[in-house]
Amino acid sequence: MKIKKNLLAKIIFAISIPIVLFFILEYTFAFFGVKTMEKALVIEDDWRLHHMYNDGHFTEDENLLWRGNPNSPAFNSYGFHTREFPEEKKKGKLRIFCIGDSNTLGNLKYSYPELLEESLNKNKSRHEYEVYNLGIYGYSSTQGLILLKQVIKHHPDIVIINFGWNDAVPVKSYTDSEIIKKTSKINIVMKRFLLNSRTYHYFYSIIRKKSNLKKIPRVSKTEFEANYNEMIKICSEERIKIILLTRAINPHAIIPEDNWRFNVLAYNDIVVQIGKEKEISVIRANQHIKDKDDFIDESHYSLSGYKSLIGLIKEVIIPNINK
Repeated sequence: MKIKKNLLAKIIFAISIPIVLFFILEYTFAFFGVKTMEKALVIEDDWRLHHMYNDGHFTEDENLLWRGNPNSPAFNSYGFHTREFPEEKKKGKLRIFCIGDSNTLGNLKYSYPELLEESLNKNKSRHEYEVYNLGIYGYSSTQGLILLKQVIKHHPDIVIINFGWNDAVPVKSYTDSEIIKKTSKINIVMKRFLLNSRTYHYFYSIIRKKSNLKKIPRVSKTEFEANYNEMIKICSEERIKIILLTRAINPHAIIPEDNWRFNVLAYNDIVVQIGKEKEISVIRANQHIKDKDDFIDESHYSLSGYKSLIGLIKEVIIPNINK
């Protein structure tokens, strides 16, 4: 009995030493002004962590990494900036899902899915259109594919896909698909704890500075193409019409020639090529929408840009629906 007590005491002592040391370091780093990763945004070189843990509009998700926060008034119970999904689709209604990144999500004032629904329903048609905004800030085609698999049960008639910008973003860690494979509920809890740790931030910063990790895109061009082909396959099997959009790029933005943003053009080229091979409608938005006033920054449309985009989308939708 005495041996067991001594063993238990040794175990407790062994466990307590690193815990006590950790808290001593935490208070020491706090005294000297070392910030937590969450506040210091060392996350800067990987905005995925920002969206997952530091942006109140979004919440962690073990399948998608992050999604809209259902507790935010800006999102529905699924985490989308749109109306709730009804249980059944009423006869005569044509349902359109717009899946993409921040250029799809838009802002609280306007978005292209919202304006598209309004514009389509102004036309005299035997259909009533309901357009759902399933865009999420920072999403790549890898997340878009997972999202499509989740929402396909709501029976859209048309799916509009728009990715490419975030796929090209360089990171010094893992690709989107690699991170998703590693993510679990336990992993999310542990990561949040570490992001609030000054000790973790201090040693993490040292390791990052000394590491020679090469930057890689969040989604490689090969995987990007595979993601699009899989989304097309899913829609084809469900007899859903699919429309592909190339990603917006402001031609007036000043971007250094060696900047990763130029790689977005290559991802757009992949979208165009897939459209040709699969005989799918591709709207080359980046070639049609070029006016300075059509953009609010290097990659997002203004209200006039969205209106131009809606015109292009309607040119594809209306003739196909009326066949």
